[in-house]
Amino acid sequence: MNSSRPIRVLIAADDDCRHHKLRSWLDTTPDVSIVGRTTQASELSEAVRRLRPHVVVADAQLLDEEPPAYRERLMVRVGKRLVAVNVEDIDLILASGAYADISAKGRRYTMRASLRTLEAELDPERFVRVHRSVIVPIDRIEWFRRLGNGDGELQTIAGQRAPVSRARRPALERKLGVK
Repeated sequence: MNSSRPIRVLIAADDDCRHHKLRSWLDTTPDVSIVGRTTQASELSEAVRRLRPHVVVADAQLLDEEPPAYRERLMVRVGKRLVAVNVEDIDLILASGAYADISAKGRRYTMRASLRTLEAELDPERFVRVHRSVIVPIDRIEWFRRLGNGDGELQTIAGQRAPVSRARRPALERKLGVK
């Protein structure tokens, strides 16, 4: 192989010991450039897209991981009762201190949960955090626009507007397929 164009390799291993063994083996191979590491199977496709390796060397145990189980319902308190809100009915989630305000089917529910917790429990293929105080289902976005200062704004199909922070705008644009 031409030494000016090394083979770009991404290592996929969740265990540090296996990662070290793979890296040690690859370091002895000429014309190889290790471009990164991913530790979760769910991150692999994003790492491949971002790092553009020629080859992925993966620990088989990582690839055998069960996909994460995401919440399909959120239990919210309404008076003295707990009510199930199906995640497919959610239009918008707003932070409200230690609580989250959930808009679904024209109603607003409040539950004691941080956006960080909800973000981890909701399917990232369906939901995206667009601001430190906002999570929105991707399929509920009616429109999105960039603002002159680098931030953005969106509107849900339910007519609710939400800010999109400059830092989170690129992730939203990727999920929407915006160039």
